[in-house]
Amino acid sequence: MDINNIENAWDRVRPQLEEVFQNIDIYDMERLSHNLPESLEYLSSACEEPPLELLKKISPLFPEELREPIKQYVAQNLYAWLNMGED
Repeated sequence: MDINNIENAWDRVRPQLEEVFQNIDIYDMERLSHNLPESLEYLSSACEEPPLELLKKISPLFPEELREPIKQYVAQNLYAWLNMGED
């Protein structure tokens, strides 16, 4: 998985989020980072929707070949704590 490609794609998608989500304003846009999982966590609290549901909404904005790797990357990074403590 090429994280640089994912981050570059996220940088291109971020400016389009206001078109997808009606309740996002300039302040919210400024709070989004270059880190996709962190940004989804922020959007999740702002939009009151689970991060993976938000990812489904914005997935069409990403190039098709990156959609599945992005989903895997986000799931691994958002939910890594679920596996903590398991040996």
